[in-house]
Amino acid sequence: MRVQHTKRFGSVHKKKFEFDPTAYLKSIHPDDTARILEKLERLETANHLEDEYRIICPGGRIKWVHSTASTVRDSQGRVTDFSRHNS
Repeated sequence: MRVQHTKRFGSVHKKKFEFDPTAYLKSIHPDDTARILEKLERLETANHLEDEYRIICPGGRIKWVHSTASTVRDSQGRVTDFSRHNS
């Protein structure tokens, strides 16, 4: 599954790209990982999620992010993609 990722700081659009979602999951703070994975599992039925959690940046700095995600479905209603926005 592809992920369309839009990263914004304030209202400035910085970058939109496709990447391997597991790379981002590995950056989530260990204390937040279980909660975020649970929400991602529910994304298929909920169609939308929103949460705040910590990521570990290169160099070890911890940063709080606010994230929203929505599903993208094909004509049969199957999830084919999801779009995420972090700020």
